[in-house]
Amino acid sequence: MLELIQKHFKLPLRCTPNTIIGLTLLFILLFDNQTFWLGLFKVYTPSSFADYILYVAVFFFIFSFLFFLVSLFSYRYLLKPTLIFLIFLSATTSYYIDSFSTIFDKLMIQNIARTDIHESTELLDIALFWHLIFYALLPTLFIRYGCIILTKNKNQILQRIKMLCLLGVISLISIYSAYKDLTFVFRENRVLAFVINPLFPIVSAYKYTRDQVRTKPPYEAVFKDAHYNDNTGSNNNVFIVVVGETARANDFELDGYVRHTNPYLMQQNIINYPHVSSCGTATAISVPCMFSWLDHDSFSNSQAENSDNILNALENAGVDILWRDNNAGCQGVCNNNIYESVSHIHLQDYCNEDGCFDEVLLDHLKEKIQSTKHDLFIVLHQQGSHGPAYYRRYPKSFARYLPECRTTAVQNCTNEEITNAYDNTILYTDYFLNQVINLLKSIKSKPSSAMMYISDHGESLGENGVYLHGLPYFMAPKQQTRVPMVLWMSEYFQKNKLIDKNCMIKNSQLPISHDNISHSVLGVMDITAKKYNADLDIFASCRKE
Repeated sequence: MLELIQKHFKLPLRCTPNTIIGLTLLFILLFDNQTFWLGLFKVYTPSSFADYILYVAVFFFIFSFLFFLVSLFSYRYLLKPTLIFLIFLSATTSYYIDSFSTIFDKLMIQNIARTDIHESTELLDIALFWHLIFYALLPTLFIRYGCIILTKNKNQILQRIKMLCLLGVISLISIYSAYKDLTFVFRENRVLAFVINPLFPIVSAYKYTRDQVRTKPPYEAVFKDAHYNDNTGSNNNVFIVVVGETARANDFELDGYVRHTNPYLMQQNIINYPHVSSCGTATAISVPCMFSWLDHDSFSNSQAENSDNILNALENAGVDILWRDNNAGCQGVCNNNIYESVSHIHLQDYCNEDGCFDEVLLDHLKEKIQSTKHDLFIVLHQQGSHGPAYYRRYPKSFARYLPECRTTAVQNCTNEEITNAYDNTILYTDYFLNQVINLLKSIKSKPSSAMMYISDHGESLGENGVYLHGLPYFMAPKQQTRVPMVLWMSEYFQKNKLIDKNCMIKNSQLPISHDNISHSVLGVMDITAKKYNADLDIFASCRKE
């Protein structure tokens, strides 16, 4: 086959290094940057021939920068491997940028680095396979077999320098000619820079790697002063925090959604919080932030990883800790605490070849609670509504809304199919939370119990062409940042903690965020520490003196 192609097209060609680099970058800029060029054309439609100078300036700036990067890592025998890697990187990122409006910023690189194999495989589909065939494999074959690189030229470095100088001159002239329009367009449309492929992903990967190898500051034991301050004398309280995954408030009936997605919680005596904002748009940010003493504005992963969180505070005060996970881990929150992954559990009723449904988190949980002699704080980390394989998150009996999207290539499903599959995940979460509440009710030896549910972030289901989550917070739609939150407390817990429930119900209409969670947990568990902030404790103003 290759011989026929080479004979018909008179291949291989004799190519200089500059020629093959130029052809590769030209292909990437034209075919792997469709979202960028379409976005630029949308905000800056040329009305005259002179207006095209801006496009020339942008093209040569990106081309020159990429040419410089390739030149650093592609001398002689490294040239073809470097170009092939760049082709596959660009083709892969272009698929997710064009299909899901994914932004490969530093946070997304962090998500990729921390995701597990199970999550990764769900993002692989047949559409990606065909995309890589045309946008990566065919160009790779040309690079590998279509050109004979003239590597014996002793002036190769000089030729690269000459080419970079020429590109630099063209870039500077065109940028100077269109400077006013360039600054206006990219200042008012910052998102355009985030979809330049593969330039922005490469820069983001560099920033993430730089942060990882940077010397970490000394560990801050900010909760070493945490101590128990319970005036009731009771140490028999159970508090469960269910960390939801990818549940958005838009699809919760409790928050005004038209569909009947919360039939079980509607029957429970819960308090609903309809105005809750997440700390981030991805698990890697939201979960550590939720349990940190840092707030949204001051949060950074590096500082959170090198300082105590509320689990450390609770443990220092003598509270027993248990983190149970049906997700990709606790994101560094529970490194020093009791952690149980349910990935090794294979219960016939709850598990299949795609993994386990969230009910597996309750396996033998009642016995663990009953055997504890101290106050107990439990975190149940759900699989929840994690996309794009929404249809794998619930048993068939919860497929109430049909037809459902039964593929990971959700961009190829109709809006109705995506919404149906997603709403079925919310139905199952509603059922799961009802099971948690009923489990706590059934434990007579520990009547003082409570459950708080809050999702880590929301999800885009195709609104304005955006899918999944993880957009930079400043540009993320409300679907990704507004999350559901509910609270259930046993009557004994309310009496034991001197909580005025009517006051709690009234205050539930106020806007809150992930910033309130850690301080609320410390407050209601009667833990005193310098970092505790009563102003962020949702229980504080409703507890009787």
